[in-house]
Amino acid sequence: MSYIIVIESRDATCRAAHACDAFQNILYDEPPSPISEEICDDCRSSQKTLLEVGTAAKLEYISREITVLSTGGLGNGRNGWIAKAGVSCAGMNAESMNRIARCLTGMMFLFGLVGTVFATGVENEECRVRIDNRLGGEIAVSTDRGETWLTIGSVLRPNDGHTQETGDDGFTAADWAPSGAVAATAVNALHVKVRQGTRHAVLFTIQPRELLCKTAEEVKSYFSSPTSIFTDIPAGSLLFGPEYAPRLGNPVYVIRDGVSSRLPDGYKPQLGDILVMPSLRPNPCLKELRFVNRLGGLVFAAYSDGSANCIGCVAKPVGATGRFGGSQYAGRGEVRANHPGVLCVSTSQRGDIGGFQIIPDVHADEPGLKYVWGNISAWMVVKPLLPDRPTLEGRSPLFGKHIRPRTGRCLVRIDGGGWELVPQRTGLVKDGLRNVTEIRLTFENDRK
Repeated sequence: MSYIIVIESRDATCRAAHACDAFQNILYDEPPSPISEEICDDCRSSQKTLLEVGTAAKLEYISREITVLSTGGLGNGRNGWIAKAGVSCAGMNAESMNRIARCLTGMMFLFGLVGTVFATGVENEECRVRIDNRLGGEIAVSTDRGETWLTIGSVLRPNDGHTQETGDDGFTAADWAPSGAVAATAVNALHVKVRQGTRHAVLFTIQPRELLCKTAEEVKSYFSSPTSIFTDIPAGSLLFGPEYAPRLGNPVYVIRDGVSSRLPDGYKPQLGDILVMPSLRPNPCLKELRFVNRLGGLVFAAYSDGSANCIGCVAKPVGATGRFGGSQYAGRGEVRANHPGVLCVSTSQRGDIGGFQIIPDVHADEPGLKYVWGNISAWMVVKPLLPDRPTLEGRSPLFGKHIRPRTGRCLVRIDGGGWELVPQRTGLVKDGLRNVTEIRLTFENDRK
């Protein structure tokens, strides 16, 4: 039997989310009733499921049928998405699921539901931060493209000429970041990639005040004191928070002797350099991420224009929480960090350490990350939906361009139930997310 799923939400973000739900139900053996109607809890609009009443070309695939009829065209032509599907695909082996995924991706691509990994459009400058790299140097922000400036901090200890190529056991995910740009944005650090070195990325860092007297052993994440500019800005706020943090991949400029330029390949910070970092907001911007927390589960992104992309699938589900340094500066359910190889989410209240991470599969296969595949499942590993698609490392929206620290709200479904805030978990809890069947990160407002 086939179904037509009609989504009539007038809210673009909800419409995209409902479309994600429809395809997840089709793929994971949760077909709707032949005739039913549900009211969206978020937008109070209708999501109808009807028996198929017309005929259309069908794609036969392992005795299953999954066909997208059209998008749009309901009522005024803007408020509906239509999908048609036959029985679901549960119980198939891995190869069958891979072929179903290829089939589904191809059809969704043809009808505009899946595009490239990147969300297309222009970027709007929300703000720019300048840092005077000298003792006591001003740190200021402009929200009008440099016309006026507001002081938000000062430099406690400048960088007098040091960069470092990270080692094999260091921040190797920076290899996927562009040169002359932000390589990591987090509540507890901003890493800047100067260039690609002999083996790995060459970096320097901007640090919050809490890390001035810390050692690498205490920080428990990539930390290099000699190559850092230490500020008096609190971790998790302003430059290290949702107010003014740059996004991953945003360019970094230097003003030296009155001349402004993108960071050159051989750049080393000098006393008196003024660093300028714009925060660029993509258009359309990311509104929601969804992860079906099972092997092969789909990963979706929804954007401010109402579009929804299937951006990958789960190679290893998450079931635990761990002690991820810096999560003490983020709130429960907020993003702690984003870099080309990690999206880290806090599960603890501010002041406590706890969270989980989402990691792309190529990075997760590096020799120094073998623990990701171990018995402690505090890491979700994601991969492209198809083997021939580009890898996810450093790519939008999961690992580039969209996400800033202390933004997002992490919701989960436990045993398929309703949405609720991610459980509060502190430290290593081996079964802390054991019954989570779906994860949802919403970005309704990333300015707090």
